[in-house]
Amino acid sequence: EFQIWRAMMRRCYNSKSGAYRHYGGRGILVNKEWHDFKRFFADMGPRPSLKHTIERKNNDLSYGKENCEWADWKTQSRNKRNNHLITLYGITKPLITWSEENKIKNITIAARLGRGWSVEDALTRPTQRRS
Repeated sequence: EFQIWRAMMRRCYNSKSGAYRHYGGRGILVNKEWHDFKRFFADMGPRPSLKHTIERKNNDLSYGKENCEWADWKTQSRNKRNNHLITLYGITKPLITWSEENKIKNITIAARLGRGWSVEDALTRPTQRRS
């Protein structure tokens, strides 16, 4: 947890850090209370496993108790700014999530959308389509 806290502080405040431009450089900071590791740990608690790291629920907001949780890599990869988000029936998810749920390759969905298909048709297997 200490190493995760230290890396979080570095990417938000050390302009020489390779990740700084994606964090501190775009205004992502750490809540003042979390500048103290003990307070950070009191709020976050121990991480559930070694596969978990700190996750900001909203990537446009800073690190703090209300915006952070422990998450595994798969969860974090679905909460990136560069994800292709698709909305169907008012539900927005990353393309990869729709792909897994509908058992259609993500490249197939992307290609369908690129060819101008509706979102509903792009996310529907041919045998599921309405007539």
